[in-house]
Amino acid sequence: MTIKKGEDWGSRGALERDAPVVASDRALAALFRVSKSGLVGPRQVGLVGGDLAATMGVRASEKELRSSERTLLPIDLATVDTGDMVVVMAASLVIRSRFWAGDIRSVMNASYLGEWNVSPAGHPNDGRLDVIEAQLGLSDRLKAR
Repeated sequence: MTIKKGEDWGSRGALERDAPVVASDRALAALFRVSKSGLVGPRQVGLVGGDLAATMGVRASEKELRSSERTLLPIDLATVDTGDMVVVMAASLVIRSRFWAGDIRSVMNASYLGEWNVSPAGHPNDGRLDVIEAQLGLSDRLKAR
């Protein structure tokens, strides 16, 4: 169920005993695979780090996640077709050159990209991905940082 403005998000409950707990967005995405019927992966995942965790204000260890009732939050995941393969994206996808020169594009499912609040309106359960495009010179890139 996708969140709507002004509505409560999530529910209270315990993390399932066999639910994996991951510390990064990449590790979260790696738990899922694309099949003909959609994404296949665990029903619940505990998240203790990464850009999605920062966006959602997660401040818990694995022990804390497993020891008490918590807020359980649904999130969106996206699939990206690179032409050679289809991959799962949890928080963000950045398309750039090796040295950050030229055009930069990011597809965001979270607000944060590391320490940068790239997409302040980004929400991991709004049913949308935010696309950001930038064409900055070197001095502008340093200022933006």
